[in-house]
This record gives sequence, structure tokens and C-alpha cells, in this order.
Amino acid sequence: MSVINIIVADSHPVVVSGINEFLKSASDIRVVATYSDGVQALQAIRDLQPAVAVIALSLPKISGLDVLATVNRDQLATRILFYAAQANPRDIIAAMAEGAYGFLGKDSQPHELLHSIREIAAGRKCLPFELLAHAHQSRSPAPIPIEKLLTQREWKVMQLAAQGLSNKEIGRRLGMSAGTAKIHLYHIFQKVGVKSRSALATIAFHSSSSDVTATKSKFRRIMH
Repeated sequence: MSVINIIVADSHPVVVSGINEFLKSASDIRVVATYSDGVQALQAIRDLQPAVAVIALSLPKISGLDVLATVNRDQLATRILFYAAQANPRDIIAAMAEGAYGFLGKDSQPHELLHSIREIAAGRKCLPFELLAHAHQSRSPAPIPIEKLLTQREWKVMQLAAQGLSNKEIGRRLGMSAGTAKIHLYHIFQKVGVKSRSALATIAFHSSSSDVTATKSKFRRIMH
């Protein structure tokens, strides 16, 4: 059985200690190092190349979102799992849009951490529908008739981009090049009137059906 190497970063030593102690019970997960700020965490990602980085959304020096942005920019292989005692909807949506592989809230159970790490290490995202839906509802954006603005292909590109997939990943899912996916996104931004993926993610979730069952079904189809 292969072992999943991870790092943990949080400014509160008791939190780091608690996570580290709990993960000792998992024979397939190894905490290779722990850190107290974003700069240390980012350097560890570069040096140690862990499969997963479990980091707090709020970190000293540079934030968790800044760490994620740098990981994406430099095309580092480590996948980011965020957790936060309190997170505003803007941060949740931004983390999702920037490509976070997972997000755990303050009410998450310990077994959810284990499950998330294993799923993320396998390349699958763990973004709880309920958490995303709450973030979307809290933003309360104005209704936008997306179905009247976008082609069917643009709609699919938008939904995948809203889940944080890169242009390359979108292209792989839809059978197109990364360049073509980028062009589609440019057209989507122009039609919808946004300038960032986080703003697009807000609109994408808002444009989903208000029926919870239908929305969850659509979310699962996108993820798989």
C-alpha cells in the first residue's frame, strides 16, 4: 500500500498537533512536516513535494489562497485541501475557482479529513455540495439568464471552470485543446461580463436550478 505524504500548516499549534495526532491512526497517510505560516508551507511544497497540503485558509505572511495561486502559477504537483473554522462565501468560491481540491468547514468530522486526503491524493476533488451551496446563497447575485447567453459548449466549459479545472483539464474533459478552452473562456467572460474565474463561479452556481436535488445532480455530473 502506497503512503500519501502530506504537510499541515496552521498558525495555531494546538490545531496542527491535533491533526497530526489524529492522522497517526492512518497507516496510509504520513505527515512529513508541519508549519505555522504560508511562506513556510509554500517552501515545503516546493522542497518536499507532498501529494497533499492540508492548510488553513487564513495563514500569517501569505494566505492559503496566495499559496494556492502560486502552486497553480508554478505548476506544482501538490494538491491543496483547505480547512477553516470560519470562512466567508467569497473565500470559499475563490478557493474553488482557483483550483482547490478540497474544503472542510468547522463542522467537518475527523473521518471526513481522512476521506478527503485519500480522494484528493487519487486526483478527485472533495468540495462538499452543501458548503458550496451555502456560499452561493450567501452571495445572492442578481439573476442572469445564462442559458440565453452561452452556447451548449460554453455552458460546459463554464461549469468545469467554476469547479477550478485548468484550461488543460477542461480540454481533456471536452476533447479540445487547452488553447481552445481558453478561447471559450474569453468569450464566456465577455458575454457574462466578468473578469475572473471566482466571479464566474458565483454566476455558475447561481444559474443552477434552485431545486436542491437537481442542482446536486448537475454538480455530480460535472465532477464525474
